[in-house]
Amino acid sequence: MFGILRKRKISLEEQVSTLRQLGFAFHIDDEQLIPSLLESHSSKDYESEPYFLLLLTINEEHCDEIWTFDMECVEDEDIYTYIVNQFCNLSNGRFSLSNVESFVDFEKEIASVSFEFRGAAYIWELDFEHDWLDPNLLRRLANLADAMGETKHYYYFSDGQQLTIVYCTHEAMYQLNRKMRLHFDLLTWKLQD
Repeated sequence: MFGILRKRKISLEEQVSTLRQLGFAFHIDDEQLIPSLLESHSSKDYESEPYFLLLLTINEEHCDEIWTFDMECVEDEDIYTYIVNQFCNLSNGRFSLSNVESFVDFEKEIASVSFEFRGAAYIWELDFEHDWLDPNLLRRLANLADAMGETKHYYYFSDGQQLTIVYCTHEAMYQLNRKMRLHFDLLTWKLQD
């Protein structure tokens, strides 16, 4: 009788298939993708945290709409340029900025990022937290992207060290969050000014 109450295990292959059905485009077919993912974790690991571990493991080599990185990454003055460009890359061209430049002065403990969007120039001062990323930059970028009225949005999960950002529709994230123990939140709602 207790066997009936156990949750059915969801194989890694089924999880990948579900992501494809929800609109995530992988760069490689399953015959290459599955072995690549198994280099990081075992099938049993993926089954114990279905979808969640998969989303944390997938990177830009596998799929443009999912990105995980270490938030303790501010080690050179161009890092925010890289982060802004990576953030935009998640949208596959839907949200694009030009002339992105970052400035980090470790001695004066100041940081900023500048860019152009739809003909307007932006310069945003950032909170300097030594080698930690200012997460409010990502919230502000997500707010700017959402103002465009696109059907896809930026979602995130952070364990305090790693940050995973997913770009997808509300429906896709709703379906994924229903399947996971831990949930992703809309990026524009959670990060503070």
